[in-house]
Amino acid sequence: MRNAKYGKEITTLTGLIGSPVSHSLSPAIHKEGFKKNGMEGYDYVLMDSAEENLASMLENLDERFVGFNVTMPDKLEIMNYLDDLSEEAKAIGAVNTVKVQNGKLTGYNTDGKGFVEALKKQGVEIKAKKILIFGAGGAAKAVGYELEQEGAEVEKLHRPEKEELHAKLMECDIFINASPVGMDGISSPVEDLNDVKKDLFVADLIYKPEATKLLKMAEKKGLKFMNGMAMLYEQANLSFYIWHGVKLS
Repeated sequence: MRNAKYGKEITTLTGLIGSPVSHSLSPAIHKEGFKKNGMEGYDYVLMDSAEENLASMLENLDERFVGFNVTMPDKLEIMNYLDDLSEEAKAIGAVNTVKVQNGKLTGYNTDGKGFVEALKKQGVEIKAKKILIFGAGGAAKAVGYELEQEGAEVEKLHRPEKEELHAKLMECDIFINASPVGMDGISSPVEDLNDVKKDLFVADLIYKPEATKLLKMAEKKGLKFMNGMAMLYEQANLSFYIWHGVKLS
């Protein structure tokens, strides 16, 4: 049965499952896409999985849903309830996008491709570059996988010793923070950016705050950098296309 809480005027639903989700900018991005494409009767909603267990949430999913995004902490658990997976999702072992079609759920991962697209739009060369990723979660796996497909040499570090992290940081061409470290606005995955390569590119997947301590250090050092907003938009663009067959704009 259709859930009245979404309103009778809504004919097609997408949304975000995870916890917490109240801070997400995804609804604004997708609703702007609906507006630009003249898609009346479409909506993108937030569904906090802490309020209801994931299995129950999926079982009672409104029939108007054509797909949904998945964020922490459900990117791995969601795979237990899917009927099929894209090749990328299988290789990465995490899902951030699900398409609902004919009662079947198919999982995709647009995080990595979204990040690569954002890097390319920044004019960053990827092939044969040494890339260091700080983090070991779903986002780190997705980004690492897609960068390797582009011909990069990728290494992921999770809770490394300070000496190891410093040594690896000195050698890399691109440094990516794919962890939550820095969301508080005061912490950073690295103590400093002293002695790094002059052309090091620094990326932080965090988009709130807009300028993390890591990115402030990069700016002060005169390095090129990128926060998580570009990736957020590009992965949303890919999800939007999977569900609706058109791009955000």
